[in-house]
Amino acid sequence: MSIVSGILVKYSLNCRRIINFCLLIILVTGFSIGCIDTDKTPDKELALEDIKNENESIRQEAIGNLTKIGDEDSTDILTGILMDKNESNSIRISAADALAEIGKGGSISPLISVLQENNSALVIEVSENLVQFGDPATEMLIYTFLDNGKPEFRANLMYVLCMIADEDIEYFIEKLNSEDATTRINMAFILAEMADERTVDALIVALEDENRYVRRHAARGLGNIGNKNAIPSLIQVMSNTSEPREVRSNAAIALGQIGDDDAVEPLIQMLKDEDWSVPSSAAIALGELGNSEAIPALTAALRRDEEFVVKESAIALEKLDGSGIDKLIDLLDDNDKSVQKNAAYALRGIGGEKAIVPLIDLLEDSYEHEDARAAAASSLGTIGNKDAVLPLIQILEDKNEPETLRIRTTRALRRIGDERATKPLIESLKDENPDIREAAANALGEMGDESALDALILSLEDENWRVRYSVVDALQKYDNKTVVLPISNMLDDEYWSVRKTAAQSLGTIGNQQAIPPLVEAISVEKEKDVKTTMVRSLEDIDNGSSTDLFIRLLQDKTEFLSVREAAAISLAKPGNEQAVDPLIQVMLDETQAYNLRIEAAIALGRIGDYDAFDALSRISKDPNEHFALRTAAEEAIANIENIL
Repeated sequence: MSIVSGILVKYSLNCRRIINFCLLIILVTGFSIGCIDTDKTPDKELALEDIKNENESIRQEAIGNLTKIGDEDSTDILTGILMDKNESNSIRISAADALAEIGKGGSISPLISVLQENNSALVIEVSENLVQFGDPATEMLIYTFLDNGKPEFRANLMYVLCMIADEDIEYFIEKLNSEDATTRINMAFILAEMADERTVDALIVALEDENRYVRRHAARGLGNIGNKNAIPSLIQVMSNTSEPREVRSNAAIALGQIGDDDAVEPLIQMLKDEDWSVPSSAAIALGELGNSEAIPALTAALRRDEEFVVKESAIALEKLDGSGIDKLIDLLDDNDKSVQKNAAYALRGIGGEKAIVPLIDLLEDSYEHEDARAAAASSLGTIGNKDAVLPLIQILEDKNEPETLRIRTTRALRRIGDERATKPLIESLKDENPDIREAAANALGEMGDESALDALILSLEDENWRVRYSVVDALQKYDNKTVVLPISNMLDDEYWSVRKTAAQSLGTIGNQQAIPPLVEAISVEKEKDVKTTMVRSLEDIDNGSSTDLFIRLLQDKTEFLSVREAAAISLAKPGNEQAVDPLIQVMLDETQAYNLRIEAAIALGRIGDYDAFDALSRISKDPNEHFALRTAAEEAIANIENIL
């Protein structure tokens, strides 16, 4: 190697050392001062592309990137993934976690809506997410719980509320002390459902609240919790005759739930109370307590003049010593007709097979009072044993029997549903008493025997409108196209209720033979409710031939508003291009009722035509428009985008 070459090699090595050293300095400095950003915001377009990928790992990474971006578009996409039941559980759970991490208040509502699903893994994850949102989520959960009646949904909502209460029970207790009565009522209801031991003292105090509904829920809550410290206060409330019945009744039930013998004597005293609901609840509580000291008082209560008290006392006796049903059967022979009647009614709830023969004996005894016999007929119908059919038919066919008894007998035969009753019921369609004809029509409709069709169709000409109404209602229950024309003929009946039920029936049957008569009837109908029902029924069976009619009704400003709204709904069929422009005109017309404009917006979304997009966008972005209309327009736009 020459001297020059040696120098060059040495120089090259030194340069490399210097360059490497500089790079090391830059790297260290970059980390320390942020010149090299390891948390750099991900590329949004790439994340939006990756979220559509079929590979779940790539989609999971995209969800993570959308979480870091955290803008409105990302939140909307994550919300859509969460709400899509076709997505895998793992993807939906990741979307829920992402929404919780982003933490925007608008995510609370969709997270809560997921709690409606029967998906335990997702519900558990979403529940934990909602807890992170704090008070805003708690308030919305409470509101949703109070406003929804679906048992499974309410159970999931309560699960989340209990999770929140585990960490912050004081939030709920403070709300129970609010100056606002509605807030106190709602919170008392929530705490009653929650049944948290830590709320006992607060609920005892709430028993003295000035609002009766707060006191009612507080009593129920104390029963659900079952803490014996509440017994003295509950006894005091139950015994206070100035308290509303529902508060006293809840207090009595609560004492039974707590299960302490200190409550037995006060509850026995309540069996004599003048208000039927209090002794009924006391009887229930005594049955739960299981103390035999209550047997004499409960036996005496069987002679009270209130059916519910009699029934609950008998049920309690059945629990205590098994004597309840036997004692009721014995009372069927009592000289007091009210005692007989109430015993007969009570047996329908608890008597079962054991009560059938004694009830038939009472039914057939013409020397007994008709009220007691009618009660026996009703109970036999409720029990539903077919051994009662022939005795009931015998009563129905005997026109010397009291009419009240024959009507009850007809209803009992309807409940039992035995075909042996069909012929006697057909004959009853000709009875002189319209109440019996009406009951017979109802019974035949429930039983559905095809052999009754001709007789029912003939009864459409009955002189009594209530009978005609019942016959139309009965005919719609037959899966037979031969009823369409006879029912259609009732669309011009002189009584509006008959016309309305005829229209409803045609919609239920769903046969397109009814389209022409419905169209004709709509053109002449003058009653708002009837005409609205006709339009809705026509929608149910329309094959597209009625679009012009629906558009005319929609555009007619002299028409009933409910009819125009029904027409808008009827036009909301996917691909119904003919309806797009008329619906847009109505939606944009500020002189129209906003409910009609909302229905027009919803209809445009369901049709799914892009020609409506601009008009819907204008509405959705106009701050001067009604909030509900803007929301409807936004949802319609989303529907169109999904379709396209």
